[in-house]
Amino acid sequence: EKMKLSETLRRKMDDKNLTIKLLSDVSDLPEDTIKAILYHRVKDVKLSTVIKLADAFDCSLDDLVK
Repeated sequence: EKMKLSETLRRKMDDKNLTIKLLSDVSDLPEDTIKAILYHRVKDVKLSTVIKLADAFDCSLDDLVK
């Protein structure tokens, strides 16, 4: 079963002890964007957003959306 982006994001944040604020700083994304993903307030996440998250975690896009 596919894992939701929000679940993967939360797990990766936990692994690296990142707060929403820290992830925002590292990924250059607004905190509100990260919160929207984490709290399922957005259905379709922009590709550019996912790319920034993948870069922040130094992982592939597949790792985030598998």
